[in-house]
Amino acid sequence: MQRIGLFILGFMMLYLGKSTYDTGKFVAYIGYMIELGTFKYLIVTIYVFFGIALIYASIKKNQESYSSEFTGYSKCPKCKTAYHYLELEDGLCPKCNIETIDLDSYFDKYPEEVEE
Repeated sequence: MQRIGLFILGFMMLYLGKSTYDTGKFVAYIGYMIELGTFKYLIVTIYVFFGIALIYASIKKNQESYSSEFTGYSKCPKCKTAYHYLELEDGLCPKCNIETIDLDSYFDKYPEEVEE
């Protein structure tokens, strides 16, 4: 939900940058506008920079949360079956109903199962 807020805020900043560029005025508060003159380009640059940065942050946050939650495999210590994280519900083996172990740490815990 936070990434959606960042995305929307980024587009709002881009919209304000475009509006400031078109009108040459800066909204100080509701009903009062400041004529910018040559400072118009500085304010537009700041709006555009922060707008792009917020949109990039929302996309990057989405990729990081997806990659950390949904990539990788785990293995059941009882039936020795490997599962992708998306196949599991609450990290439990569907056959044995016990907690699975992340595949990276599984072979540290059970070194005898390492294929040579």
